[in-house]
Amino acid sequence: MNDRELLISRRHRTDTLSFFAIPNVLFGLNFGVLAGMANTFFGVPLFGEFTIYLGQIFVLLCLVTRGINAAIVATTIASVVTAVTANDPYLVVVLAIEILFVHAALKRGVFLFQSVMLFWLLIGTPLLLLLNFLTTQASSDVLIISAVVRGVNALICVSLAAICLWFLPQSFVQATYNKKPPRLASLIFSLCMLTVTLPALAIALFFVNQSAMQNQKAVFESMDKFSDRIISQVDSVLMQHKQGLKTVAEVLAKSDSLPTNEQVLLESTFNNNLAFSRINIIDKQGNIVNTTSVNSADPAYWQASSNVASEIFFKATQRSLDFYVSQAYALGSYAESPKVISLSYPILKTLNNSESFEGAVQGIIPLSTIDRLNDELITTNVNYVLTDEKSRILATSLLAPYITLSTLQMESMQHPLVDRVPVVKLDNTEYLLLKNTTSQGWQLHILANTGLVTGPIVNSFYMLILSATFVILAFALVASQLARKITKPLEDIAAHFPDKALHPKIVEESKVSDEIVKLTDRLISSHAVMSDFQQQLTEQVESKTKQLKQLNRELYSLAQKDGLTQLLNRAGFNRFALTSFRNCIRNHIPMSMILIDIDHFKRINDTYGHPFGDKCITMVAKILQKHCKRDTDIIGRFGGEEFIIMIVGSDPKEHHTRVKLISESIRQLNFTHDSDSVRITVSSGICSIIDDFSLDFDTLIKLADEQLYLSKRTGRDKTSVLVR
Repeated sequence: MNDRELLISRRHRTDTLSFFAIPNVLFGLNFGVLAGMANTFFGVPLFGEFTIYLGQIFVLLCLVTRGINAAIVATTIASVVTAVTANDPYLVVVLAIEILFVHAALKRGVFLFQSVMLFWLLIGTPLLLLLNFLTTQASSDVLIISAVVRGVNALICVSLAAICLWFLPQSFVQATYNKKPPRLASLIFSLCMLTVTLPALAIALFFVNQSAMQNQKAVFESMDKFSDRIISQVDSVLMQHKQGLKTVAEVLAKSDSLPTNEQVLLESTFNNNLAFSRINIIDKQGNIVNTTSVNSADPAYWQASSNVASEIFFKATQRSLDFYVSQAYALGSYAESPKVISLSYPILKTLNNSESFEGAVQGIIPLSTIDRLNDELITTNVNYVLTDEKSRILATSLLAPYITLSTLQMESMQHPLVDRVPVVKLDNTEYLLLKNTTSQGWQLHILANTGLVTGPIVNSFYMLILSATFVILAFALVASQLARKITKPLEDIAAHFPDKALHPKIVEESKVSDEIVKLTDRLISSHAVMSDFQQQLTEQVESKTKQLKQLNRELYSLAQKDGLTQLLNRAGFNRFALTSFRNCIRNHIPMSMILIDIDHFKRINDTYGHPFGDKCITMVAKILQKHCKRDTDIIGRFGGEEFIIMIVGSDPKEHHTRVKLISESIRQLNFTHDSDSVRITVSSGICSIIDDFSLDFDTLIKLADEQLYLSKRTGRDKTSVLVR
């Protein structure tokens, strides 16, 4: 043995070493560290939280070249690193099962690529989906995409590992996996998948990634435009109503004193600024000197607040001598009080080049009005929440339970499919979030359905699944056709060799090569001998089979029937009657169980002998068969001189009448023995079920037996009936 052969022999023996043998541990550590580094530093970002990890390439190479023991060490390291990096602990379990499955498949001659593909199609993807479904609250689409990404990740890794193996000498592959040569169809299939599917998957994932990024960008821009429209609408309304208050203030400022009757001016301003629910004219002492008619505001509040000098809006307007927008507040102390904001504009008079504060014009805008102003901008997928500096809700397009002036509470979160737009959770619903600020310092939160981003990704992945399935099926068909073209001559010879005569077409198909022609000639020459032998063997087998079937039928008949009366024996009766009983119980069909016993039969046997007793039993059996001819009537010999009948359907009274006719027919029998005339009678016990379908089979027989013994105890030649 030369040095090269010795090296190969030692490499092949590593698979048989103990799991803790130093070579296994060292090789496993080396490949495991390489896999862990690849997963940590060289992962390929896909979208959201999903990344393609390439470390499994080293684990598969370790398995094929160093065996299962070293691969387990490598898998342990690589799977832990992958689970931590991907934040998915179940990957440890799935990847461990994968390496064991692939090892078992390789030992049976399955290609590496097919082994991994079969695992993820049949076990890996469903198992990962099930574990995450049972333990996480993610949506079904996210769970499916997560499982599919891991499956695609595995296909990419095994494709690259298989390509590496093509460039390695065959001696590097473990002898355990080289025992059986692969099928030609499998070889062609693997080549097709490696040369076509890997680039196709890479290109498809690239386009999915680009599509996801562009879609997130488009959704963010759409939310930004929506935010601008909302802010523009709110600012426009406030500025319009500011101008209305300013006009009133300027008119009042030109008067020598605050007029007490400016109702026409107020009504005109009120009607031209529809968001106002009330307009007040306030003098410099804070007294409300004039007001519009009460609309949706609280009249009790204004009656109690005719002087507003202590109100924040009045002080702020007096201090700043400028337009002021108040914080939102409630007009009253009870829950149904209207929630409003106050706009106020100062009434300023100019004296000696200085402005003096003479009062203010106040406008009240209900927060519900702001909701209505933005109704035409709302869509089913995008909503908004407008809050003040204290995060209190001023207006929102969301439905209840969001109450005006309640605190908005949102929880930031990471969405597996979204990485370029913030995601929040509000009342267990996930939204894309965009924040903006109005000119009043209010916060505008634009909330979009996460489906705007995840929907296209999900659709792209479903298309990827369908495309991958189509590609696999298409190339499987191509591979099978190529293999059939090449191997068909040999397959035809093997398939038709047992035939009586080989078709001449086989000879034509064998002319693929000189070797196949010679093999065909030799097989044809031995075919005649084999065919004759096979024919003889077939005839013998058929003859023995017929004999065996006949014997089985006879044995079955003997096992079910009584030899004397040819009625069913006890076991046969129980078998058929139990089936009928269950049907009656299930469908509530009336039925009767009847036990019939020949009176004083022991005395008959003792007096006239057993042959005469057998004759009596036979005649009674014939009379039972004569009166119970329906297909549903079941008759059996229950004991020595005891018979049992099960009658179903019709009226149980008819069953009872039939039993009386049977007793009468038996009573009229006249047997002769020597010169003696012998007559026999029978006692009967009947249990009929009409309403009580809770009885079981054994109880029904027991109740009929009790009625039989009641007939015996009360004089024989009687029929006792129990109806349940």
